[in-house]
Amino acid sequence: MSSLSCQKVPSLKMKKGIVTVTETGEVRHASDVLDADYLLDMKKELSGTEHNGIWQVIGEVIKVWVNKHQNVWKSYLVELGTVKETRADKEFGKSKDTMKYHGDRGNIRYTIDMPEPIYNMIRCIYNDEELPMNREFFQEFGKRFKTFRVAEKQ
Repeated sequence: MSSLSCQKVPSLKMKKGIVTVTETGEVRHASDVLDADYLLDMKKELSGTEHNGIWQVIGEVIKVWVNKHQNVWKSYLVELGTVKETRADKEFGKSKDTMKYHGDRGNIRYTIDMPEPIYNMIRCIYNDEELPMNREFFQEFGKRFKTFRVAEKQ
């Protein structure tokens, strides 16, 4: 799923663990397709539950991505740690530049950092109507998945 596009796949050919999307010529690993199917099935099964199971599915998206990209995940955690340490105001996630240009009441806060592939996977599963990724979404995301928080205070 990590590199799967959001397009519907018209026809697939299996060969040695690789799936070829014949219309576009894109090559996808069979495990990516299986992961996508697993996550979409999970979404379907949990529809009708509290919040339509969105947070459970997002948690599983994160697990799938982390398991497939462990080295990238480890690097991301190191980078995120550095970002947190370089905040002038760790409680609210303000940077030194924010403080410089906007004073103590700077209006730019760095609250959440989500790897782009995880964002893209979530967006492939949920469209804008099903899951508006607005301020409320990111606040709730930060509460549920504290690893991705930059600011100590949400």
